[in-house]
Amino acid sequence: MGSTRGGESLMALKQFDLSGEVAIVTGAGKASARTSRG
Repeated sequence: MGSTRGGESLMALKQFDLSGEVAIVTGAGKASARTSRG
């Protein structure tokens, strides 16, 4: 439990990937996913 930051980053990346894929599939577009990222 030393690299909590790395693990969190990886989890966030995975979540973003899923969100981005869903957004693209639904037709939201990459722009929407990008805005949602931050």
